[in-house]
Amino acid sequence: MKKILSLVLALSVALSCLLLPASAASSYETLIAEGLIESYDAGRGLTLDAAANWSADLSTILTLVTAVVPRNFELSQEGDSRYVTYFGIYPESVDDAALQTAAEAVLARIIRNGMTDAEKVTAIHDWVIQTTTYGGSGLAAHSPVGVFEDGVAMCDGYARTVLLLCRLSHIPCLFLASTSMNHSYNAVYIDGEWLLVDATWDDPDQGSAAGSDYLLKPFTEAPEHVVDGGGVTRDELFSFGKNYYSYLIGDESSAEMTQTEMADLLYEKGLFLGTDLGYELDRAPTRAEAAVLFVRVLGREDEALAGDGTSPFTDVPAWAAKHIALLYREGLTVGQSETLFGSDSTTSARDYATFLLRAMGYTDGVDFQWETAMDTAAELGFAPVNWNGFTFTRGDAVEMTARALGFVPALS
Repeated sequence: MKKILSLVLALSVALSCLLLPASAASSYETLIAEGLIESYDAGRGLTLDAAANWSADLSTILTLVTAVVPRNFELSQEGDSRYVTYFGIYPESVDDAALQTAAEAVLARIIRNGMTDAEKVTAIHDWVIQTTTYGGSGLAAHSPVGVFEDGVAMCDGYARTVLLLCRLSHIPCLFLASTSMNHSYNAVYIDGEWLLVDATWDDPDQGSAAGSDYLLKPFTEAPEHVVDGGGVTRDELFSFGKNYYSYLIGDESSAEMTQTEMADLLYEKGLFLGTDLGYELDRAPTRAEAAVLFVRVLGREDEALAGDGTSPFTDVPAWAAKHIALLYREGLTVGQSETLFGSDSTTSARDYATFLLRAMGYTDGVDFQWETAMDTAAELGFAPVNWNGFTFTRGDAVEMTARALGFVPALS
């Protein structure tokens, strides 16, 4: 299963600000939310940087982290005043990469192309119910480990498994808990609204049946599902969740964003820097410019700049030499001949779509065809809104990049 999120997350390591296949440093993803969640990696550690005007206590921090990370945590803190760093350790022994692999295998079986987010959540909800018997003890029963390894879990295990599968399906999801209910469940963000998903209460017989009384239900119709404990209200968690999942939700007014505004977004992320003449969004991008942007999208610019820039091409400008050398070395680009890259030649929409699809983990000739790469881009929602099928501009490249990375919502 392809992971646009994984592409974005790899970038967040490189740029300290973004979204994601998963990088070597991350099994699920690197989590960024207003400077709060700094990293979440396969080394079984979680670092929370609370220095940026953050004054929440440990209980609040734990509630927020628990809402978006599908594992159990033990948190401690160092420092004082507003300069506090929180450290988290997974108490479970299971390997994160193995758990993610198991989750992705499930999604490959139950998620089909063309499904809406509501249909995906329904499939995830039903799979968890049909796979899991309520019960168990110990940490595993309160995490996805119980579901995937034992098929036995408590409500925490149900809800954290839904969270994990939704995250890997690029659906905004929160883990919610109530001390007074002694219960946990989920909220998913679909069509501009947080909706209730309670797989535990929809599991009537711990068998093959799956109820739907608590599936995608507005919270106004579920007053019994309260959030208490941790000093954070449900509305505050929803607000935090919209910010945290901004790479999926985006600014809900951003459907009307101009390509210049999208260029500003990419500029802020260090992806699109323009030229000495400005953004030049109305002209065609050159192959050299597209190569540099491709390396930045991959989150590998630092690696490229550390190289020696050696390639067989004699027409590469100095500012792009190391980027092109990395792509050539990795087999991610070829020249127009053995010695010419074609640096000043223009890039077609089809070629740039191919770059982005490769960065997103898709394989030429397997997942898509080069000849119809723009058709695939349109199917995935990142083709330019007003592309005429012929002319391709730097502005179009900016828009495709912003939509593919989730900074601007993909088109339905």
